[in-house]
Amino acid sequence: MFQKLFLIVLLSLSLSANQNSITHFLHPKESQKSLNAILSSISNAQESIYVMIFNFTHKQIAKALKDAAKRGVKVNIITDLKQSKNEFSQIAYLNKYNNILIYTLEGKKNKKEHTGSMHLKIIIIDDTLTFTGSANFSQSAFTINYENIILFNDPKTAKIYKDYFYEIKKRATTF
Repeated sequence: MFQKLFLIVLLSLSLSANQNSITHFLHPKESQKSLNAILSSISNAQESIYVMIFNFTHKQIAKALKDAAKRGVKVNIITDLKQSKNEFSQIAYLNKYNNILIYTLEGKKNKKEHTGSMHLKIIIIDDTLTFTGSANFSQSAFTINYENIILFNDPKTAKIYKDYFYEIKKRATTF
């Protein structure tokens, strides 16, 4: 009996490990692969995209998010207030489209609670895919910088980060 139970547990763990994968991209060597994975995932999004990003100047990613919103995908973005005002920022460009909600977070020095910069780099797509790592959405992050991006294909990971999005959103203001 114990052997059968052990085999069932082992089989179920093996099946869930195959369904929940992790992919690593190391820049600059795999920059194009990671960009293609992000753009493809955004293009295939059906319901929702949540973004937490410090610096957003990458035009291809902005266009992919705009196109997703035009297809009816709900896009929510939290970005750093100061970075959103950068002359190359794509935030103002995205803010004019339906289905895109943008929030900013202002880093302040405060001893009572943490109110640092919005420095995350995360995309959550359809509550399943989560991209995270060191890379901002900038041209240099996808061409010359040493960066990493990790893709989790796992609803549990997506939920953790989506819950964190809503926690941060409480401190953010509408753009």
